[in-house]
Amino acid sequence: MEVGIPVIEYYRDERLPIFELKRCEAVAHASRMHAHEEYSLGLILNGASAVGGVGRDRAVKAGDVIMIPPGQMHDCRPEAVRDWRLRMLFLNQSWLERAVGARRISSLCIKPLNAVEIRHLLALFDALRGRITALEKESRLIWTVCHLVDLPARREEAASYKSGEATLMKRVADYIRENCLERITLDDLADLANLNKYSLLRSYRHVHKTSPHMHQTILRINHAKRELRTAPDRSIAAIAIEAGFYDQSHFDKAFRLYTGITPVGYRLGRQ
Repeated sequence: MEVGIPVIEYYRDERLPIFELKRCEAVAHASRMHAHEEYSLGLILNGASAVGGVGRDRAVKAGDVIMIPPGQMHDCRPEAVRDWRLRMLFLNQSWLERAVGARRISSLCIKPLNAVEIRHLLALFDALRGRITALEKESRLIWTVCHLVDLPARREEAASYKSGEATLMKRVADYIRENCLERITLDDLADLANLNKYSLLRSYRHVHKTSPHMHQTILRINHAKRELRTAPDRSIAAIAIEAGFYDQSHFDKAFRLYTGITPVGYRLGRQ
């Protein structure tokens, strides 16, 4: 996007009404004093701004991430509007606090990110707009936000793991294996383990060295491989839909990522 062209753009996913994305380019997007119902996480990509209404003006600049709690009155006054580039992520308050087991965050916080952290956050924004499962979107959302923002759940994370964790996570893994072709949600898995969603993701990674959504994707790919080998007359599009992918393009991309070859190439035995 060329700097200087005004753009305001919103994105929502009806499957996950817990978040909303906003992109601002060269626009003073919120110059009047206001407050949001949601937690607001903003990544400044270019330019600088004063944020008022928080006791005193706070300065943000390119590379900073700002977290604004619900109900916090504030305004935003970019120094040079034509240079201003911002990405905002709005997160439902009750969902976030339940998902990570956090107390309410009561004050605005600003944190400078390094280049790797910025790439991770931009990758999250791209993923939230992408055609991936709701399980993957919500998992990536919780994991990235908790590791980039100093949430109470992150600060209070215990160094040790409770006894019986491996058994509990095996139960979750078995559930994913038995239902891998179905729509699985983080709510399903958290209820099964009787954990908040962040604790579930943390424990699952600790025990299985992967995330629930990646485990489900691997199982779906393995199912597709069996179908490609044993049912040569079935269309690849039909196999893709059965395995839980949106369409053949989505399937091709995931299949190549995990196997290094396209589904057609795998069926033929060569690329």
